[in-house]
This record gives sequence, C-alpha cells and structure tokens, in this order.
Amino acid sequence: EQRLATINELRQRNQHTQEELASARAELETLKGRLASLQALQQAARGEDDKPLRQWLEQQGLRDGRRLLELLEVSDDWQQAVEIVLAEQLQAVVVGGLEAPAAALAGLERGDLTLVEEGGEPPPAREGTLATVVQGPGPLLHLLNSMHMAPDLKDALARRGQLAPGECLVTPDGLRIGRGWVSLRRGSDARAGVLAREQEIRELLERRQGLEPQVERLAAALEEDRQALVDAEQARETQQRELEAAQRVIAEVRALLSGKLARAEQIRHRIDGLEKDAEELRQQVSDGAA
Repeated sequence: EQRLATINELRQRNQHTQEELASARAELETLKGRLASLQALQQAARGEDDKPLRQWLEQQGLRDGRRLLELLEVSDDWQQAVEIVLAEQLQAVVVGGLEAPAAALAGLERGDLTLVEEGGEPPPAREGTLATVVQGPGPLLHLLNSMHMAPDLKDALARRGQLAPGECLVTPDGLRIGRGWVSLRRGSDARAGVLAREQEIRELLERRQGLEPQVERLAAALEEDRQALVDAEQARETQQRELEAAQRVIAEVRALLSGKLARAEQIRHRIDGLEKDAEELRQQVSDGAA
C-alpha cells in the first residue's frame, strides 16, 4: 500500500533526523561550554580585573579594542616561543594611530598597558627570524626581525657570537639567548597558553557558525517531517474508515442479494411445482376425453 510505504519512510526519516539533531545539539552545547571557558581565561589574561586600566580604556573608547593576539597568525611549532617572547605585549591594545591615546597616558596612574599601531607597511621578514613564522601588525614584525630562531639550546649557544647588538636567539620552547646571557620563563598564570587558546577560540567560533544553522535546519526539517507523518497517518486512517464503510455496504448488499436469490430459488421451485401440477391436470383431462 502506497500510503503505508510513505508512512514507514517518514518514520525512518524522522528517526534519522532526530538522531542527527540530538548529535548536533550535544556538540553545540559542548562547544559553547568549552568556548565560554576559554573566553573567561582570555578575559582574565586581558587584565580586565584592573579597574583603573579598564576605566582609562573606556574613556579612550578602547574598552572593546582588539588585542594584539587576536591579530596574530603564528606557526604551531613556534607558538610557545612567540608567547614567551612577547609575554604581556600579546595583550597590547591595537589602535589606528598612537598620537591621541599616547597623549592620554598621563591620565593612567597605574597599570600595565601596551599600545600597538595597526597601520603601516610591514617590513620584509628577515630569513631565520621569528618574523617569518608570524603574521601581524608591522611594528611587531620590526621587533621579531631581531629574534633569530634556533632549533635548540646547543645550536643557540654555538651561534650567539654572530649576533648583532639588539639581537637574540630563540628556541621553540621559549629560551632566549644573547651575547653572554640566557633567559628562561616558565609560568602557569592566566597568560600561559593565550595563543593556543586564541587559535582554539577562532576554530570553535567557526565551527559554531556552521553548527547553529545546521541545528536550526534539522529542527525545521524534523518539525516538517513530523507534520507530514501526522497528515499521512490521518489520511490513512480516513482511507481505512472509508474502506471499512465500503466493506460494510458490500456486506449488506451481499446479504440482501443472498436473500433475494434464496427467494428467487423458492419461487422457481414453486413455479416448477405448479408447472408439474398443470401437466398432471392436462394429462388427466386428456385421459378422460379419451
């Protein structure tokens, strides 16, 4: 039956869509929880508990300004090194021009703040420096052009004598080596891992942009299919009732016809009997006349 096949198909489709929707919703909720956690860590790293700094940024219209780390693209192998080298400068507020906010710095009584100018042509990246593995504002690349990459401490120590004034060597794990000095920075404060978190936040936001429309689409499709199933089941029930009514009418007609046939058979037998009686009478009359 066509209607029954349609109903079965709709039921299977509903089940599949429902499972897809449940899976997408679960992933979205997990993603939102992870995103909220990462964003909270990033907010702590931004120093948003520093009230005087927050007020100063609000006064300059920079409260929601982008931070330097939001503009950086760093090769995975060198994220830790860049994070250690730049440290708190990763939270630098990016501005279109330095003149106005720099002039207002006198109004900031305390706090840690770095301003980075966004515009300008970035300098060519010097081969073998951190500038080759980082994409970001030009002023930052000027700084990274003075930091040469070394695969490990042994290599850095061997090459330190070749450094020009103001230059240093950096290893992937963040060790900095200069002429006559080595610097190590390790820590577990809120700033640790900010670049990796920022990258994950970007990926989660991108995934959320795909998941939210998918959940809406699946929910709409499920609702549409559920209504189609209800309509199909109601149509089948109506058809079934009409069929049962027709079958009752047929049964009644058959019963009536059966009664009529029985009556006709009785009449036929009666006629046969009368014809036989008539034949006997004609025979008697004929015999009497003879």
